[in-house]
Amino acid sequence: MSRGEIIVLILSLLFEASLNQLCERETDCPKENQDVFSSSTTEIPSLLRPGVTEFFLLSSPIATIPKGAFVKNPQLEKVELLSTTTTSIETGAFEGLVDLKHIEISSTPLTWIPVRVFKDLSNLEKITLKLNKLRSLEKGLFDGLDKLTELQLNGNEIGSIEDGTFDGLENLLVLHLAKNNLSAVSTHWFSNLNKLQILRLYENQLTSVPEDIFQNLPNLKEIGLHGNQIYFHIKTNSINCFWRIIFLQVCLKDSSLASLSVLR
Repeated sequence: MSRGEIIVLILSLLFEASLNQLCERETDCPKENQDVFSSSTTEIPSLLRPGVTEFFLLSSPIATIPKGAFVKNPQLEKVELLSTTTTSIETGAFEGLVDLKHIEISSTPLTWIPVRVFKDLSNLEKITLKLNKLRSLEKGLFDGLDKLTELQLNGNEIGSIEDGTFDGLENLLVLHLAKNNLSAVSTHWFSNLNKLQILRLYENQLTSVPEDIFQNLPNLKEIGLHGNQIYFHIKTNSINCFWRIIFLQVCLKDSSLASLSVLR
């Protein structure tokens, strides 16, 4: 390799490294199919560029996502609202987004999401609602989302979840409820989540979990419970011991936790 070729190689590597630093986040260097709007945006744009399938709203002062906000952009497959001042979402805000696969609303002061706000978004595969101020989840919120595989609700203030809230999520693989205000867990929450593989409940206010929590979760591979005040009696063919859960991020194989009892 000649000296000139070496110099060209070094310069190209330096350029690539600097480009990677500039594009640390997906929204730093938008692709042709992405539209990114920031703090100067005070209302949801009614019509996006042709070919745009991903919409990002960052640090915007928009307080309310109105009904029909995206109705003229039915081609969208991803919508993300990040670090906005949004305090309310109207029923029907996402109507018409029949191709939507991923929606994220994170780092907002939002305390409540109306039931059926995700109505008719039957192609949704992932919902991320983290680092908001959500306090409760109502039955019906996730109805009709039978393609959903991942639901992230971590980092909110959720203290109550109605039985049946997750009943229609028959293909859910990941449920993230960590860092909330849950003081109790109901087995009924998970009774229809037969395909669930990852359940994260760490850093809540749990002092116990139901003894039959694993009964309807035959495919569970990981459960995170650390950061709570729980005592367990775990019994398998080879283990019979008492644990206080200071840290537990257990990977389960072949339903290895045959039975689990909680010391009260």
